[in-house]
Parts: sequence; structure tokens; C-alpha cells
Amino acid sequence: MSGATDNHKIAAEEVGMTTTVIRNADWVIAWDETAERHLYRRGVDVVFADDRISFVGRNWPGAADQVIDGKDRLVLPGLIDIHSHPEHEPLYRGVREEHGDAICI
Repeated sequence: MSGATDNHKIAAEEVGMTTTVIRNADWVIAWDETAERHLYRRGVDVVFADDRISFVGRNWPGAADQVIDGKDRLVLPGLIDIHSHPEHEPLYRGVREEHGDAICI
């Protein structure tokens, strides 16, 4: 297994991938293929390599470009927010495409 992790690190560095780890998240709701359903998990790490989820579990052993403390956080890996207001979208046509959206965290 160590060799596979080393190969992943080398491949990630070669193509310029960035890895983000959310460490020790208090709550994670993630799909479990064995159980064929979503499960609530506690105290696990969620790892993203660029735009892909690459690990959900305890104690990620790999390196990371960014580490986020998961304490007091609920993480839903893979959630896609499709919330929109289609009745207002024509009003923004040409504005968002040229200037983007401001995001406040």
C-alpha cells in the first residue's frame, strides 16, 4: 500500500495537482458502496485531489497542499448545490459572465 501512496504523490506532483485535506471532521455524510447507502461518520478525514474526492476515512497518511480543521464541521463530499433562481437569471446575463460572482465565507 505504501508504494501506491508514493506513486500517487509522484503522479500528483508531475501534473500539478493540489491536495486538500479536511482533517478530523466532526460529521461526514458519505456514500458507502458496501452498504449501498449514505452513512454518517465521525472524526474522519476527507481528501480532495483537484476536483475529485480521493479519500474518506481515518488518518490520511499522505501530504497535502492545504489542511482544513474539520472540528465543528459537517462535510458532505460530492454534494452539488443546484439551487438557483431561474426567474432572475436573465437579469444577470452578461454581468456574471464578465465579472464573476463574489463569494463571502
